[in-house]
Amino acid sequence: MATRSRSSFVRHAAVLLVGILGCERAPTAPTLDFRLVSLHDASNAGASYFYFLPPVGHQVSYSGVFDATASPEVRICEIAGSGCGIEVADMDMSSASGDERITVDAQNQLYETNWHSWRVPNYSSSKTRTYRIRVYVGGTLLGYADVWVGPSLPTIPIKFRLEVHAAPPPPPPAPVASFTFSCSHLACTFDGSGSTAQASASYSWGWGDGTPADTGKTHAHAFSAAGAYSVILAVTDGGGMDADTQTVTVTAPPPPPPPPPVAAFASSCTDLTCSFDGSGSTAQASASYSWSWGDGTPAGTGQTATHSYGAAGAYHVILAVTDAGGANAAAPGQDRVRQRPGRQLGDLRRQHRRQRRDEPDEQRRLR
Repeated sequence: MATRSRSSFVRHAAVLLVGILGCERAPTAPTLDFRLVSLHDASNAGASYFYFLPPVGHQVSYSGVFDATASPEVRICEIAGSGCGIEVADMDMSSASGDERITVDAQNQLYETNWHSWRVPNYSSSKTRTYRIRVYVGGTLLGYADVWVGPSLPTIPIKFRLEVHAAPPPPPPAPVASFTFSCSHLACTFDGSGSTAQASASYSWGWGDGTPADTGKTHAHAFSAAGAYSVILAVTDGGGMDADTQTVTVTAPPPPPPPPPVAAFASSCTDLTCSFDGSGSTAQASASYSWSWGDGTPAGTGQTATHSYGAAGAYHVILAVTDAGGANAAAPGQDRVRQRPGRQLGDLRRQHRRQRRDEPDEQRRLR
Protein backbone atom coordinates (compact mmCIF):
# COMPACT_ATOMS: atom_id res chain seq x y z
CA MET A 1 0.00 0.00 0.00
CA ALA A 2 2.72 2.37 1.02
CA THR A 3 4.72 1.32 -2.05
CA ARG A 4 1.89 2.18 -4.45
CA SER A 5 1.40 5.60 -2.86
CA ARG A 6 5.14 6.30 -3.25
CA SER A 7 5.06 5.34 -6.93
CA SER A 8 2.03 7.50 -7.55
CA PHE A 9 3.79 10.45 -5.92
CA VAL A 10 6.86 9.93 -8.08
CA ARG A 11 4.76 9.90 -11.25
CA HIS A 12 2.96 13.12 -10.28
CA ALA A 13 6.24 14.79 -9.39
CA ALA A 14 7.71 13.85 -12.76
CA VAL A 15 4.71 15.29 -14.56
CA LEU A 16 4.97 18.50 -12.57
CA LEU A 17 8.70 18.76 -13.29
CA VAL A 18 8.15 18.31 -16.99
CA GLY A 19 5.48 20.98 -16.89
CA ILE A 20 7.80 23.39 -15.13
CA LEU A 21 10.64 22.70 -17.52
CA GLY A 22 8.27 23.13 -20.45
CA CYS A 23 7.30 26.58 -19.21
CA GLU A 24 10.96 27.62 -18.98
CA ARG A 25 11.49 26.73 -22.68
CA ALA A 26 8.46 28.73 -23.91
CA PRO A 27 9.46 30.82 -27.04
CA THR A 28 10.01 34.59 -26.74
CA ALA A 29 8.49 37.20 -29.09
CA PRO A 30 9.87 36.82 -32.64
CA THR A 31 12.54 39.31 -33.81
CA LEU A 32 11.97 41.61 -36.84
CA ASP A 33 13.24 40.19 -40.13
CA PHE A 34 15.62 43.02 -41.05
CA ARG A 35 19.21 44.02 -40.36
CA LEU A 36 21.05 47.36 -40.30
CA VAL A 37 23.74 47.51 -42.98
CA SER A 38 25.10 51.05 -42.60
CA LEU A 39 24.15 54.22 -40.73
CA HIS A 40 24.71 57.90 -41.47
CA ASP A 41 23.48 60.31 -38.81
CA ALA A 42 25.11 62.55 -36.20
CA SER A 43 27.28 59.61 -35.19
CA ASN A 44 28.64 59.11 -38.70
CA ALA A 45 28.84 61.90 -41.31
CA GLY A 46 25.18 62.96 -41.02
CA ALA A 47 23.72 66.21 -39.69
CA SER A 48 25.06 66.91 -36.20
CA TYR A 49 21.54 67.42 -34.81
CA PHE A 50 19.93 64.25 -36.23
CA TYR A 51 19.93 60.75 -34.70
CA PHE A 52 18.37 57.46 -35.79
CA LEU A 53 17.03 55.55 -32.77
CA PRO A 54 16.52 51.80 -32.27
CA PRO A 55 15.50 49.52 -33.84
CA VAL A 56 16.93 51.14 -37.03
CA GLY A 57 19.63 53.15 -35.25
CA HIS A 58 21.78 52.72 -32.16
CA GLN A 59 21.12 53.75 -28.60
CA VAL A 60 22.96 57.04 -28.20
CA SER A 61 23.50 59.72 -25.59
CA TYR A 62 22.60 63.27 -26.52
CA SER A 63 22.55 66.55 -24.67
CA GLY A 64 20.83 68.92 -27.09
CA VAL A 65 17.32 70.34 -26.92
CA PHE A 66 14.66 68.31 -28.73
CA ASP A 67 13.06 70.14 -31.67
CA ALA A 68 9.38 69.24 -31.80
CA THR A 69 8.53 71.89 -34.41
CA ALA A 70 10.14 70.34 -37.47
CA SER A 71 8.23 68.82 -40.38
CA PRO A 72 10.37 65.84 -41.37
CA GLU A 73 9.90 63.60 -44.38
CA VAL A 74 10.99 59.97 -44.73
CA ARG A 75 11.78 58.64 -48.20
CA ILE A 76 12.69 55.00 -48.85
CA CYS A 77 14.30 53.67 -51.99
CA GLU A 78 15.63 50.34 -53.16
CA ILE A 79 19.43 50.50 -53.38
CA ALA A 80 20.90 50.07 -56.86
CA GLY A 81 24.67 50.02 -56.94
CA SER A 82 25.87 52.63 -54.47
CA GLY A 83 22.79 54.88 -54.68
CA CYS A 84 19.04 54.93 -54.91
CA GLY A 85 17.06 53.07 -57.51
CA ILE A 86 13.28 52.73 -57.34
CA GLU A 87 11.51 54.92 -54.77
CA VAL A 88 9.18 52.67 -52.73
CA ALA A 89 7.81 54.88 -49.94
CA ASP A 90 7.39 58.54 -48.98
CA MET A 91 6.02 59.51 -45.56
CA ASP A 92 5.45 62.88 -43.93
CA MET A 93 3.34 64.35 -41.14
CA SER A 94 0.23 64.85 -43.27
CA SER A 95 -2.80 62.61 -43.21
CA ALA A 96 -2.05 61.61 -46.79
CA SER A 97 0.54 59.17 -45.42
CA GLY A 98 -2.23 57.16 -43.73
CA ASP A 99 -1.01 54.63 -41.22
CA GLU A 100 2.59 55.43 -42.18
CA ARG A 101 2.22 59.08 -41.14
CA ILE A 102 5.08 60.55 -39.11
CA THR A 103 4.10 61.60 -35.60
CA VAL A 104 5.96 63.44 -32.88
CA ASP A 105 6.30 61.88 -29.41
CA ALA A 106 7.01 64.91 -27.23
CA GLN A 107 7.24 62.85 -24.04
CA ASN A 108 9.98 60.57 -25.40
CA GLN A 109 11.40 63.37 -27.54
CA LEU A 110 11.37 61.59 -30.88
CA TYR A 111 9.62 61.28 -34.24
CA GLU A 112 8.32 57.93 -35.39
CA THR A 113 6.54 56.12 -38.21
CA ASN A 114 5.96 52.53 -39.27
CA TRP A 115 7.08 51.32 -42.64
CA HIS A 116 5.09 48.37 -43.99
CA SER A 117 7.73 46.75 -46.19
CA TRP A 118 5.17 44.25 -47.44
CA ARG A 119 3.60 47.11 -49.39
CA VAL A 120 6.66 47.46 -51.60
CA PRO A 121 5.46 47.03 -55.20
CA ASN A 122 6.63 44.12 -57.35
CA TYR A 123 8.23 42.41 -54.39
CA SER A 124 9.23 38.78 -54.87
CA SER A 125 9.51 36.81 -51.64
CA SER A 126 12.03 34.54 -53.29
CA LYS A 127 14.74 37.11 -52.75
CA THR A 128 15.68 39.74 -50.20
CA ARG A 129 16.46 43.38 -50.81
CA THR A 130 18.39 46.30 -49.29
CA TYR A 131 16.69 49.67 -48.84
CA ARG A 132 17.83 53.16 -47.92
CA ILE A 133 15.75 55.05 -45.33
CA ARG A 134 16.39 58.80 -45.77
CA VAL A 135 15.19 61.64 -43.53
CA TYR A 136 14.71 65.18 -44.91
CA VAL A 137 13.69 68.52 -43.43
CA GLY A 138 12.91 71.33 -45.84
CA GLY A 139 14.46 69.40 -48.71
CA THR A 140 17.77 68.96 -46.86
CA LEU A 141 18.98 65.39 -46.34
CA LEU A 142 19.87 64.90 -42.68
CA GLY A 143 21.00 61.27 -42.80
CA TYR A 144 20.14 57.79 -43.95
CA ALA A 145 20.18 54.15 -42.89
CA ASP A 146 20.68 51.18 -45.23
CA VAL A 147 18.72 48.10 -44.06
CA TRP A 148 18.43 44.54 -45.33
CA VAL A 149 14.83 43.28 -45.32
CA GLY A 150 14.10 39.57 -45.19
CA PRO A 151 11.39 37.63 -47.03
CA SER A 152 8.90 37.91 -44.16
CA LEU A 153 8.43 41.59 -45.13
CA PRO A 154 8.05 43.02 -41.62
CA THR A 155 6.61 46.34 -40.53
CA ILE A 156 9.68 48.30 -39.40
CA PRO A 157 9.40 51.05 -36.75
CA ILE A 158 11.45 54.09 -37.83
CA LYS A 159 12.35 56.41 -34.96
CA PHE A 160 14.65 59.44 -34.98
CA ARG A 161 15.46 62.55 -32.98
CA LEU A 162 15.94 66.14 -34.13
CA GLU A 163 17.56 68.80 -31.96
CA VAL A 164 17.36 72.57 -32.04
CA HIS A 165 20.21 73.99 -34.08
CA ALA A 166 21.29 77.15 -35.80
CA ALA A 167 20.06 77.33 -39.36
CA PRO A 168 22.92 77.08 -41.86
CA PRO A 169 23.71 80.30 -43.71
CA PRO A 170 22.11 80.57 -47.13
CA PRO A 171 24.36 79.60 -50.01
CA PRO A 172 26.10 82.50 -51.73
CA PRO A 173 24.53 83.76 -54.94
CA ALA A 174 25.90 82.47 -58.21
CA PRO A 175 28.48 84.71 -59.87
CA VAL A 176 27.65 86.83 -62.92
CA ALA A 177 30.46 86.92 -65.49
CA SER A 178 30.99 90.08 -67.53
CA PHE A 179 33.96 91.58 -69.37
CA THR A 180 35.00 94.46 -71.60
CA PHE A 181 37.79 94.57 -74.15
CA SER A 182 39.70 96.87 -76.45
CA CYS A 183 41.89 95.95 -79.42
CA SER A 184 44.61 97.55 -81.46
CA HIS A 185 44.85 95.43 -84.59
CA LEU A 186 45.69 91.89 -83.37
CA ALA A 187 46.53 92.81 -79.74
CA CYS A 188 43.65 93.01 -77.24
CA THR A 189 43.23 93.67 -73.53
CA PHE A 190 40.39 92.09 -71.54
CA ASP A 191 38.93 93.18 -68.20
CA GLY A 192 36.59 90.95 -66.15
CA SER A 193 36.43 93.24 -63.11
CA GLY A 194 32.83 94.09 -64.00
CA SER A 195 31.80 90.55 -62.98
CA THR A 196 29.75 90.04 -59.81
CA ALA A 197 31.57 87.41 -57.75
CA GLN A 198 33.20 86.67 -54.41
CA ALA A 199 36.70 87.98 -53.76
CA SER A 200 38.00 84.41 -53.94
CA ALA A 201 36.51 83.82 -57.41
CA SER A 202 38.63 82.35 -60.18
CA TYR A 203 38.62 83.70 -63.74
CA SER A 204 39.36 81.61 -66.83
CA TRP A 205 39.66 82.98 -70.37
CA GLY A 206 39.05 80.97 -73.53
CA TRP A 207 40.30 82.84 -76.60
CA GLY A 208 38.54 80.89 -79.35
CA ASP A 209 41.73 80.58 -81.42
CA GLY A 210 42.97 77.21 -80.20
CA THR A 211 45.56 78.63 -77.81
CA PRO A 212 45.62 77.52 -74.13
CA ALA A 213 43.26 79.23 -71.68
CA ASP A 214 44.56 81.92 -69.35
CA THR A 215 43.56 82.99 -65.86
CA GLY A 216 43.19 86.24 -63.98
CA LYS A 217 40.60 89.00 -63.68
CA THR A 218 42.37 90.95 -66.43
CA HIS A 219 44.48 89.65 -69.29
CA ALA A 220 46.05 90.61 -72.60
CA HIS A 221 46.03 88.38 -75.66
CA ALA A 222 47.45 88.72 -79.16
CA PHE A 223 45.71 86.86 -81.98
CA SER A 224 47.80 85.48 -84.81
CA ALA A 225 45.50 86.49 -87.66
CA ALA A 226 42.65 88.84 -88.42
CA GLY A 227 39.13 87.48 -87.90
CA ALA A 228 36.22 87.11 -85.46
CA TYR A 229 36.81 85.05 -82.30
CA SER A 230 34.36 83.85 -79.59
CA VAL A 231 36.04 84.80 -76.32
CA ILE A 232 34.65 83.20 -73.13
CA LEU A 233 35.16 84.37 -69.55
CA ALA A 234 34.20 81.73 -66.94
CA VAL A 235 33.89 82.93 -63.33
CA THR A 236 33.72 80.37 -60.53
CA ASP A 237 33.19 80.96 -56.80
CA GLY A 238 31.38 79.38 -53.84
CA GLY A 239 28.05 80.12 -55.47
CA GLY A 240 28.77 78.24 -58.68
CA MET A 241 29.94 79.19 -62.16
CA ASP A 242 28.83 81.62 -64.84
CA ALA A 243 30.24 82.43 -68.28
CA ASP A 244 30.14 85.44 -70.59
CA THR A 245 30.77 84.93 -74.31
CA GLN A 246 31.47 87.79 -76.71
CA THR A 247 32.62 88.00 -80.33
CA VAL A 248 35.92 89.87 -80.71
CA THR A 249 36.87 91.02 -84.21
CA VAL A 250 40.51 91.91 -84.87
CA THR A 251 42.21 93.31 -87.96
CA ALA A 252 45.75 92.96 -89.26
CA PRO A 253 48.04 95.99 -88.91
CA PRO A 254 48.91 97.95 -92.08
CA PRO A 255 52.24 97.17 -93.75
CA PRO A 256 55.17 99.35 -92.63
CA PRO A 257 55.89 102.42 -94.77
CA PRO A 258 58.67 102.09 -97.36
CA PRO A 259 62.05 103.52 -96.44
CA PRO A 260 62.81 107.05 -97.63
CA PRO A 261 64.76 107.38 -100.83
CA VAL A 262 68.43 108.31 -100.98
CA ALA A 263 69.33 110.61 -103.86
CA ALA A 264 72.68 110.41 -105.62
CA PHE A 265 73.87 111.40 -109.08
CA ALA A 266 76.93 111.66 -111.29
CA SER A 267 77.63 114.27 -113.97
CA SER A 268 79.97 114.94 -116.85
CA CYS A 269 80.30 118.08 -119.01
CA THR A 270 81.63 118.91 -122.47
CA ASP A 271 82.01 122.65 -122.81
CA LEU A 272 78.62 124.15 -121.82
CA THR A 273 76.64 120.86 -122.16
CA CYS A 274 76.41 118.46 -119.16
CA SER A 275 74.91 114.96 -118.70
CA PHE A 276 73.39 113.96 -115.35
CA ASP A 277 72.67 110.37 -114.13
CA GLY A 278 70.57 109.75 -110.97
CA SER A 279 70.41 105.93 -111.35
CA GLY A 280 72.66 105.59 -108.34
CA SER A 281 69.80 106.77 -106.10
CA THR A 282 68.06 104.27 -103.78
CA ALA A 283 64.32 104.56 -104.43
CA GLN A 284 61.26 102.68 -105.56
CA ALA A 285 60.73 102.00 -109.24
CA SER A 286 57.87 104.52 -109.27
CA ALA A 287 60.04 107.32 -107.89
CA SER A 288 60.09 110.72 -109.59
CA TYR A 289 63.29 112.70 -110.23
CA SER A 290 63.49 116.49 -110.36
CA TRP A 291 66.65 118.42 -111.42
CA SER A 292 67.41 121.96 -110.38
CA TRP A 293 70.18 123.31 -112.65
CA GLY A 294 71.26 126.25 -110.55
CA ASP A 295 71.11 128.70 -113.49
CA GLY A 296 67.55 129.90 -113.08
CA THR A 297 66.21 127.80 -115.92
CA PRO A 298 63.18 125.51 -115.42
CA ALA A 299 63.76 122.24 -113.59
CA GLY A 300 64.27 119.01 -115.45
CA THR A 301 62.84 115.56 -114.83
CA GLY A 302 63.84 111.96 -115.35
CA GLN A 303 66.39 109.65 -113.84
CA THR A 304 68.90 110.92 -116.39
CA ALA A 305 68.96 114.34 -117.98
CA THR A 306 71.07 116.69 -120.18
CA HIS A 307 71.38 120.44 -119.70
CA SER A 308 73.20 123.15 -121.63
CA TYR A 309 74.34 126.24 -119.76
CA GLY A 310 74.44 129.68 -121.31
CA ALA A 311 77.87 130.63 -120.00
CA ALA A 312 80.86 129.10 -118.31
CA GLY A 313 80.84 129.05 -114.53
CA ALA A 314 80.13 127.02 -111.40
CA TYR A 315 76.51 125.90 -110.87
CA HIS A 316 74.82 124.34 -107.78
CA VAL A 317 72.83 121.36 -109.12
CA ILE A 318 70.22 119.57 -106.94
CA LEU A 319 68.52 116.21 -107.59
CA ALA A 320 65.28 115.68 -105.60
CA VAL A 321 63.90 112.10 -105.49
CA THR A 322 60.32 111.39 -104.32
CA ASP A 323 58.69 107.96 -103.99
CA ALA A 324 55.62 106.32 -102.36
CA GLY A 325 57.27 106.57 -98.94
CA GLY A 326 56.29 110.21 -99.05
CA ALA A 327 59.87 111.22 -98.33
CA ASN A 328 62.19 113.50 -100.28
CA ALA A 329 65.92 113.43 -100.48
CA ALA A 330 68.30 115.83 -102.17
CA ALA A 331 71.89 115.41 -103.31
CA PRO A 332 73.43 118.81 -104.07
CA GLY A 333 76.43 119.07 -106.31
CA GLN A 334 78.45 121.81 -108.02
CA ASP A 335 79.42 121.59 -111.64
CA ARG A 336 81.97 123.88 -113.26
CA VAL A 337 81.23 124.69 -116.88
CA ARG A 338 84.17 125.97 -119.04
CA GLN A 339 84.38 127.13 -122.65
CA ARG A 340 87.54 126.39 -124.72
CA PRO A 341 89.54 129.58 -125.74
CA GLY A 342 90.27 128.26 -129.31
CA ARG A 343 86.64 127.69 -129.86
CA GLN A 344 85.93 131.32 -128.86
CA LEU A 345 88.46 132.67 -131.48
CA GLY A 346 86.95 130.53 -134.24
CA ASP A 347 83.56 131.87 -133.37
CA LEU A 348 84.79 135.45 -133.78
CA ARG A 349 86.29 134.70 -137.21
CA ARG A 350 83.07 133.10 -138.42
CA GLN A 351 81.14 136.10 -137.23
CA HIS A 352 83.49 138.42 -139.12
CA ARG A 353 83.06 136.48 -142.38
CA ARG A 354 79.27 136.66 -142.08
CA GLN A 355 79.45 140.41 -141.60
CA ARG A 356 81.65 140.90 -144.74
CA ARG A 357 79.37 138.75 -146.83
CA ASP A 358 76.48 140.92 -145.98
CA GLU A 359 78.27 144.24 -146.79
CA PRO A 360 77.31 146.09 -150.09
CA ASP A 361 79.73 145.91 -153.02
CA GLU A 362 80.54 149.65 -152.73
CA GLN A 363 81.84 149.17 -149.17
CA ARG A 364 83.99 146.19 -150.20
CA ARG A 365 85.51 148.18 -153.10
CA LEU A 366 86.33 151.09 -150.86
CA ARG A 367 88.31 148.73 -148.67
